[in-house]
Amino acid sequence: MSRMEEELEELVEDEDFEVEQRVESDLCWKCKKCGEENVEYDIAYEEEIICKCSNCGKKYSAYYCPY
Repeated sequence: MSRMEEELEELVEDEDFEVEQRVESDLCWKCKKCGEENVEYDIAYEEEIICKCSNCGKKYSAYYCPY
């Protein structure tokens, strides 16, 4: 058993241990208008995500699909 597996097993045995589900994600995208590489951090999972280019301000829609 690896050290990481042993540490995880110790955490699971601890009664105070809780696993929180992550409800946000990071999104990397390139603006089609100006070519700027953009990164949006900790975006909440919603049906529609609106992103704005940090260089030119153009807005884009992204859709979250869990499947």
